[in-house]
Amino acid sequence: MWGMDVSTPRRLASPAARGLTALGRRAGIAVRAHEANVVVAAGSLLLVLVSMLREPAVPWLTWDSRVYWETSLAPDLYANARVGALGAYLYSPAFAQLLAPAGLLPWPLFLFGWTFVSIRVAAWLCSGPIRRHRALWLPLATLAILDIGAGNVNVLIGGAIVLALRWSGAWSAVLLTKVTPGMAVIWHLVRREWRPLLSALAVTLLVVGISAVFEASAWVDWGTVLLSNATPHELSGDLAIPAAVRFPVGLVIVAWGALTDRRWVVPIAAILFLPVIWPNTLALLLASAALWADAQPSPAGGAAVRRTVPA
Repeated sequence: MWGMDVSTPRRLASPAARGLTALGRRAGIAVRAHEANVVVAAGSLLLVLVSMLREPAVPWLTWDSRVYWETSLAPDLYANARVGALGAYLYSPAFAQLLAPAGLLPWPLFLFGWTFVSIRVAAWLCSGPIRRHRALWLPLATLAILDIGAGNVNVLIGGAIVLALRWSGAWSAVLLTKVTPGMAVIWHLVRREWRPLLSALAVTLLVVGISAVFEASAWVDWGTVLLSNATPHELSGDLAIPAAVRFPVGLVIVAWGALTDRRWVVPIAAILFLPVIWPNTLALLLASAALWADAQPSPAGGAAVRRTVPA
């Protein structure tokens, strides 16, 4: 009698039953994903509504995303291209071409979409083992809110760096926006990973080539912009540490990380490589925290899991 009771669950675990269980499990995941999208959409809508106030409580709110949207409409990309200037666009023509369809959208709709994507990337970076480290939740959320509120690309660049450590072609997203954080690609050089290094350079050159076919003169203009902003003037609110100090430290950090297999140092080095460090640029630490948490031993005491991309 007891033998029948024990064996019954095994007999019931037919392929059909297992299929139904898996279907239910997938349905549960779908519901959670749907709920997450609703929350993200609500947060994005809130930012849109606040930004539409005549005098927002925070002056820098949506500052950068507004620049990206207006760039898609501007006849001259680099008319006001000076670091720290209001409305300055400093990224590559390729990024502007990517945003070109945004000119067909009204500003509130563009802002909603931009914010939605940024929040989703931030949530993705924090969706893996980092969830076990509750002490990091508040500081990481604060950094994410600062950057997403400003509408900058730092959270997105953090996501690109995490991806680049799996598929190096993603380095092009860093090199063709803020440029100098792309120096962290020397991770592959130090580790003698020649194929990823060549892949990063090849994809970047391919994007440049395709873009230049449509707007070659803009690339010449961008080169002039980069040279003219190589030594930024005195700014207010930045972390005033000269690049001559930060860049060598960043090189040492990324080389040390490459030699000791510490991927989490790459976003930190990228921060040090930035032309200017603003408070919201520290949002790149989300990528660092995600990579660090991925490398930690599991709660059961197992070996460290070296996963490039958070689960």
